Amino acid sequence: MSDETKRPAWIRGAVDFGALVAFMAAFGVLRLRGVTGQEAIIQATWVLMGASAVALLAGWLLEKRLAWLPAIAGGFALIFKAVYRWITPHDEGALIRAGNSAAAVALGGALIGYVIPLASALTQTHSLPEFVAWALLAGVI
Repeated sequence: MSDETKRPAWIRGAVDFGALVAFMAAFGVLRLRGVTGQEAIIQATWVLMGASAVALLAGWLLEKRLAWLPAIAGGFALIFKAVYRWITPHDEGALIRAGNSAAAVALGGALIGYVIPLASALTQTHSLPEFVAWALLAGVI
């Protein structure tokens, strides 16, 4: 019996999607606890980065593979955030630091709106070029 057949099937899903789920859950829990929009998105982004690192390490240790989809998805999320901030007419970072809740909600909503199709692309694609195409399409939309 090989190591792969001994492992529970949920491990691969947890490695591939755990970081995205952690981001959305952290943002939701923080908002429910009364944390302001800008602070919640900042803390949820830190959770995303930490969970992505854990997912990559878990994939390497448990499955003997580098979980490239979470790594690529994290990179695309960072690129999306940078492009979004570049194309918006206002300085989102300055507005958020100044306590503008609307700017934080807009940025958080845009990120969540991008991450959801990205998570779907993670489940449906079987090759890197196909995933990249869907990630770019989700970013444009």
